[in-house]
Amino acid sequence: MAEVDRGTYESRGLEEKKLPRVVMVTFFVAVLFAASLSLLPGPASDIPPTPVPAGISYTSHDRIYIDSDAEFCNTDYPGNGVVSGNGTASNPYIIEGWNISAAPGDGIRIRFTNAYFIVRDCYVHDGGSSYLGINLDGTSNGIVSNNTCSNDKYGIHLRASHGNTLSNNTCYSNKQYSIFLEVSSGNTLSNNNCSNGNYGIYLDESYSNAISNNTCNSNAQSGMWLWLSYYNAISNNTCNSNGQYGILLQTMTSNIISWNEICNNTLQGVCLKVGPNYRIWNNTFIGNNGAGSIYDSNHIQACDNGTNNWWNSTNGYGNYWGDWTTPDDVPRIGIVDLPYNITGTAGTNDSYPLTSRKVSAPPIPEFSEMIIPIVGLMLIALIFGRTRKKP
Repeated sequence: MAEVDRGTYESRGLEEKKLPRVVMVTFFVAVLFAASLSLLPGPASDIPPTPVPAGISYTSHDRIYIDSDAEFCNTDYPGNGVVSGNGTASNPYIIEGWNISAAPGDGIRIRFTNAYFIVRDCYVHDGGSSYLGINLDGTSNGIVSNNTCSNDKYGIHLRASHGNTLSNNTCYSNKQYSIFLEVSSGNTLSNNNCSNGNYGIYLDESYSNAISNNTCNSNAQSGMWLWLSYYNAISNNTCNSNGQYGILLQTMTSNIISWNEICNNTLQGVCLKVGPNYRIWNNTFIGNNGAGSIYDSNHIQACDNGTNNWWNSTNGYGNYWGDWTTPDDVPRIGIVDLPYNITGTAGTNDSYPLTSRKVSAPPIPEFSEMIIPIVGLMLIALIFGRTRKKP
């Protein structure tokens, strides 16, 4: 009899006392899971690049040439434009506030240096078709920030330069490139405005650079052009209304293109001419190559002539295509049911085209709608498992 009572206690008492704990734990786990989604990385700020402050008071200065760390010393080289600093990380050399007409030479040229320096709040202009605005050659540890470079051959040029930062510069109406990286690696380009020139940003044999939050609009050719360049991350940029491509890649391998807005370019928004192992995902494509709101095979918004490229992320995100947003029925998960075909010899497609622009969490289908059935199924499984264990 005692054994019967004991069995009754185990089968009933445990269910009555333990099951609420199971429910609470399951619910708590589900809540934590839902909350964790908000911690996953999302898009960077969509705030446009900061323009050159209107309050800057420029002072006219002759062209500035620095060809070694020693030439940052304004005692021995009084015309070098350095206004403060000693070249350390905590106290870099500062070159600022100058109005420089470039021709007949580069406006600011810094070569073969490792000292820490900042070039900021300068207006460098009118180098014409032959001379550069700001030219860094064989440098590292430099910051070029909040400058305006216009009507030069290149607005800003980095050659064989590594570990520099270019930010918040305005480069417009330059003859070839607004920002040009040549054989340069590990540099950061952010919040620059490279518009109304020939090309916005051009990389030539350059690798492992971070290019983010730049605006490359209304250039005669392409917003960005990568040539023989690899392992670069291109994210959160705006490449709109360019005369050819939004982003053109005639390059090597393994670049990542994500979170960019690429709209209303005359040719394709992104075109991969050659090269394997690109990943293109969560970009917004609208109105490129003459595309409207309805898909037309004569106006496909991207091209791929490479091999082994992915037009989606590792966890199932594709891109948003303004002419391919429905249907999303089987099941309704924010992914268009049919892939978006990409023109070109690769014969590839975007397998997971998005129904909305720039999603910010992993593609867990309608999680808010699924949480109750998921919890319910977990509880049923637990109860069923306990029932089967009864003596």
